[in-house]
Amino acid sequence: MLTFFTDESAADRGGAENYKLSIYGGLVLTEPTFYELTDFVYKLKDRYVMPQHLEIKWRFESFWENMRRVGHIDKAITRKTHPEAYESFRDDHKKLKGEVLDRIAESDAEIIVALRPNKLLGASDEQIVQYSIAAVARKFEKLLGNRDEFGIICADELPKRINPNAVTDYEYVTDLCCRGSGSLVFEHLISIIPTMNSHVSGIHQINDVVLGAIQYYALEFIRSFADPSRNFDTAKAILIKIIRNFHKAGGKYVVNNGLLMYPPKVTRQNTAAGRFLDRLEQQLKSDFGIL
Repeated sequence: MLTFFTDESAADRGGAENYKLSIYGGLVLTEPTFYELTDFVYKLKDRYVMPQHLEIKWRFESFWENMRRVGHIDKAITRKTHPEAYESFRDDHKKLKGEVLDRIAESDAEIIVALRPNKLLGASDEQIVQYSIAAVARKFEKLLGNRDEFGIICADELPKRINPNAVTDYEYVTDLCCRGSGSLVFEHLISIIPTMNSHVSGIHQINDVVLGAIQYYALEFIRSFADPSRNFDTAKAILIKIIRNFHKAGGKYVVNNGLLMYPPKVTRQNTAAGRFLDRLEQQLKSDFGIL
């Protein structure tokens, strides 16, 4: 059985407000890899002298606040009062993230994420959530069918209700599981677990690092629109570590497999969203040879 751990991120700030690019998905793991990566997280925290209940996050600011909140460092310690300690922890955090990406790269973990420029599409919050979970669930069902496997999706805290007229909590998740998506009936995807707190899921914590690497690259790509001379080699160097882990069809096709883009190329028109995604695809092909 395969387990697909999903979470959300977005490129919607720092110059990307006009795009509001949602990034949803994460790691698909076999049972042995699930165990190995979970064990890796426990040992990684021990090596960095971190309490196990301290959650790993991509953004250092979030990680720093987590350390203060759980008492790993005194709340009196701030960036202003202890700049050397702050920078030391920042350096450790950068090394830790590098180790996470390196370990994923060494594994047989596969990455599936859905990207959608919601501001350009005029999408509502309800549409964003529904598209995101449905898009990755469809791809996971196809992957399972092709391999004659069964699987489950473990999501990191999907909203209970996205429609105020819903009769029950997670009604949209139940509908997706029972009815499938579009013409695709789910026969291999057994269940979608809508809420799994990342504090108790080591995989969701390293998932945050994976999605953060994708978010960072997407942000730098968008920022280059305003400054064509902008150098985002750092973002490329981070993402390239896990490029081979993106799910491929036919052994080589990543776009619309490991990287799901909406609108897809076959229905994409000459719209702002279509032009944005065409440009993103060309950049990915240039930077990583992605097809």
